[in-house]
Amino acid sequence: MKKIYLILFFVLVTLGIQAQNLITEVESENGNLTGTYIADPEGTSSGQFVTGFDEDGDKVSVTVDIANAGTYDLVIRYRSLFGDKFNDLYVNGTYWSSVGFTANANFEDMTSIAVVLNAGTNTIEIVKNWGYVDVDKFSVYSKAANSYNITSTLSDSQIENSAQNLYDFIRSQYGLKIMTGQTSDYYDDVVSITGKNPLVRGFDLMTYTPMYPYYWDGSGHAFGAVDNGETDKVINWYNTTGQKGVVEIHWHWYSPSGGVAGTSTFFTSETTFDVSLAVISGTQENTDALRDIDAVAEQLIRIRDAGIPVIWRPLHEAGGGWFWWGAKGAEPCLALWDMVRDRLTNYHGLHNLIWCWSTPESEWYPGDNKVDILGFDSYPGAYNYTIQKSMFDTFHELGNGSKIVAMTENGPIPEIGDAIDLDARWSWFCAWNEMLASNNETQHIIDMYNHSYALTIENCPSYQNPSVATPEFNIPGGIYLEAQSIELTTTTSGATIYYTLDGSVPSTSSLIYNAPIDVASTTTIRVFATAAGLEDSNIATADYTISTAEFQYGSIYKLTLRYSGKVLEVNSASQDNGAVIQQNSDAGYDNQRWEFIDGGNGSYKLLAKHSGKALEVDGSSTLEGAAVVQWDNLANQSQLWNIESLGDGYYKIVNQNSGKALAIPSKRKNNGIPVEQHDYTGDAYQQWQIELIGLKSASLSSNTDILQAEKSTIRNCRVYPNPAKDYVNLDLSAYEGEIGNVFIMDLKGRCLYREVVLGGEIIKIRLNEFTSGCYLLSINFKNQLLYKKLLVD
Repeated sequence: MKKIYLILFFVLVTLGIQAQNLITEVESENGNLTGTYIADPEGTSSGQFVTGFDEDGDKVSVTVDIANAGTYDLVIRYRSLFGDKFNDLYVNGTYWSSVGFTANANFEDMTSIAVVLNAGTNTIEIVKNWGYVDVDKFSVYSKAANSYNITSTLSDSQIENSAQNLYDFIRSQYGLKIMTGQTSDYYDDVVSITGKNPLVRGFDLMTYTPMYPYYWDGSGHAFGAVDNGETDKVINWYNTTGQKGVVEIHWHWYSPSGGVAGTSTFFTSETTFDVSLAVISGTQENTDALRDIDAVAEQLIRIRDAGIPVIWRPLHEAGGGWFWWGAKGAEPCLALWDMVRDRLTNYHGLHNLIWCWSTPESEWYPGDNKVDILGFDSYPGAYNYTIQKSMFDTFHELGNGSKIVAMTENGPIPEIGDAIDLDARWSWFCAWNEMLASNNETQHIIDMYNHSYALTIENCPSYQNPSVATPEFNIPGGIYLEAQSIELTTTTSGATIYYTLDGSVPSTSSLIYNAPIDVASTTTIRVFATAAGLEDSNIATADYTISTAEFQYGSIYKLTLRYSGKVLEVNSASQDNGAVIQQNSDAGYDNQRWEFIDGGNGSYKLLAKHSGKALEVDGSSTLEGAAVVQWDNLANQSQLWNIESLGDGYYKIVNQNSGKALAIPSKRKNNGIPVEQHDYTGDAYQQWQIELIGLKSASLSSNTDILQAEKSTIRNCRVYPNPAKDYVNLDLSAYEGEIGNVFIMDLKGRCLYREVVLGGEIIKIRLNEFTSGCYLLSINFKNQLLYKKLLVD
C-alpha cells in the first residue's frame, strides 16, 4: 500500500532568486485567465495581479518565447495572505509539479523552479489546487548546470566490500545510465511486457514485525508477525542475477502499538503511537520500537549472510506527515533515524546496508554523514512522464552535490533520455506495484526499457568481483607538456598497491605506493594491488611522455602570416629539392601544411606534409634576404628553427644557423611572394600564427568534423551536441568492453581535459570551464585514434 501524494514543495521558500540571466518575463494580467480575475493594489511590478483561485479549474496561463530548448529557472512573484498554500504548475499543457506558496504579507519572488522549455512558444500555467494566492509575474532565467562531487565514501566506516562494490558501480553509472526498477510483486509483469529484467527490485519487510495488523487467526485479522516469504524472495532473486541485481528494501513500519488490527497502522490517521516518546529511552514506546527493529534485523541478517548488499530505505516520505514516524515533526523523526541506524549497525553488526533517505525538506535531513543516497517518490499522475527536474535539483542541493539521487518510487516512468540530457540524472527509478500498468502506456514501458540509457540485468556489467579492484591512475597515460603528479587508487579498502617505473612486471617486492609519483620524463608505470582474502588485481599500465615543447612533435600545423593573412606553402606542390617556399591563400592543401618534429635543444624541423621535405635556408646561407626552400630531411642546422612566442598569439620563427627570421620581403600581400630570411625588426610581415590542424597521421577535413585518419579501420564515435555549450556526449558504443582515453586539446595541442573511459557507454563531459572556440577531441582505444573537431559556444 502506498499513499499517493506528490511531496509538498514548501522547500521552495523565498530565499532569493538562484537564477542566472533574465531571459524573459510576463505579467500575469497579460495571460489567459480561467475563473480568475485582475486586481489593482499597490506593491506589484505593474500595479496589477491575478487572483481568485478559489474553484477547481481556476488558472492563469502565460506564454513565453524561448530561443533554445533546454532547462531554465522559473521565478513566480506572488503573495499568499492566508497561510502556506500549494498549487499546480503546468508547462506546455502537462503537469510539471506542485508549487509551494509560503505565507507572506507582501509580493515577493519565490525560489526558482527548474523547468524544461522548448524552442519557440511555451505555455506556463498556475492551476488552483489549494488556491487562495495572488500571482503577479512570471520570469524565466537561464540555468547553470548542476555541479557534481559525488562522494566515494559510505557513511558506515565498516561497510562490507559487497556493499562498497555496489555503491561504486552505482556511482560509476550516475549521469550516464539510469537503472530500471520495479517493486517485487509486479517484477515479472515488466519481464512479460519488455522481455527484459529490471536491474533494481524493491522489497518490503512490513509483515515481519509483531504488530503486523493483518495476521489471520482463523476468524479475523489480529496482530502478529507473518513470514510471507519476502526474505527468501530477496535471496533467490539475487542469486539468479549473477550478483548484478540491486536489492532495494523499504519498510512500511506498522506502528509498534496504538493501532487497530485490520487497519494500515503505518498511517498517522490509523494509530495513536507517539514517535516523540519512542526515541526516549525507558518508555514503553521505546521498548516497542526496539522490538520491531530487532525483528526486521533478523531478516536483514539472513540477507547479509547470503552475501547480499542492500539499499536500505526506512522512514521514507517522513516530511509528508502521513506516516507515524513523521507525525511529530523533524526532530523526533531524525532521532528515530539515529536509533534505527545505531541498532542495526552497532548492535546487530549489519554493515551491508547503503542508507537511503527520501524526503526533501532541509530541516528533516539527517546529514551527509548519516545518509548515502537520496531518494524521491514521484507520483505526478498517470501518463505524465515528467523528469521531475525541479525535485531532482532540490535533492541534489540537499546533499550539497555530493549524494547520488534516485527516483526510489514512481508511478509514471520518467522519460529517461530527457532526464540524462537535461541534467536530472536520476540513478534509478522503481515503478510502484500496479501503477506500472495504470500510470504507463505499454509502449512507453517498452521504449524506456529499450532506451540506450537504460540499465537492465541483461546489459549490466559484473561489478561484484572477488579480486582486488584494479588500481586507477588519476591522470591517464599520454603526451603532456609538463611534469605530472600521478596518484594511484583502488576502491578495495585496505589494499596495498605495488608499482614499477621501468615497464617491468610489478610484484610484492616492487615499490609500495604511499605518495603521489612525480613524472618529469618519459616513464612507464605498471601497477597492481593485493588485499587479504582476495585475489590480486589485474596489472594496469600507463605510458607518460613529457614534452616541454610548446608544439606537439608529429603534429600538423598551418602557418599564417600576420601581415597578409596568407599561409606558408611549397610552390605548386612541388616534390623537388630546392622548390620555393611562398605565401598563398589557404586552400587546405597538403603543401600548405607542416609537420613539426623535434630538432633538438628546443628547436623544430618543419616538414611539408605533401613531400616530407624540410623547410631550410637555401645553401645554408646567412645572408639577408636569402631564399627559403624545401630539401630532403638532413642533419643540417639550416633546417632547424627556433620558435619564440610574442605573447599575443603570434610567433617569430628564427633559423638556428643564421639567426634570421622567416619573413616576406617588405609589405606585400600578393599570392606567390617568396619567403626569405631577414633580420627581425618586429614587423607584422615577420610574425606568424601557428594553428594545429591534425595530430600525427590525422588531418582536419574541410567538410566534416572528423579528423581523417589514415587507418580506415578506425571506428567512429558520435559526438553531440556539437556545437556544445554546457556539456558534450560521446557515444562509445562501438568500443564495447574496451578501456580508452579521451582528451580535449586546444589548437596548439595543449591538453586541457583527460579521462579514462569504458567503451560501450555514453559519457558526458562538462564544458563549464571551456571558453567559446574550437577544440580537438582525441579518442584513443587500443592504439586506435579518432580525432574530432569540437565547437564550444
